[in-house]
Amino acid sequence: MGNRIQEFLDQEDLPKPSGVDGTPLPASVVLPDPVIVQELAGMLHRKTFTVVKVLMAADIFAGPSHALDFATARLVCDHFGVAAARAGGA
Repeated sequence: MGNRIQEFLDQEDLPKPSGVDGTPLPASVVLPDPVIVQELAGMLHRKTFTVVKVLMAADIFAGPSHALDFATARLVCDHFGVAAARAGGA
């Protein structure tokens, strides 16, 4: 699944909208594995639908309450230019 997202993100120039209330993106985030889409959006200071849109564009149909594995969540973070680390240092 992760390769499909990476291939899409390499090909497409998806918009990187400003954060909720104009909040800038964080430099990095620490992600649990798995992470819920809505939680990931909050960590990135993006609206949930923005994260869902990135996933849908890569043919991954996940709603706000769906769990993402670390690799998929990291690729979403990469799309926004945010470094991602796994919680617990694994």
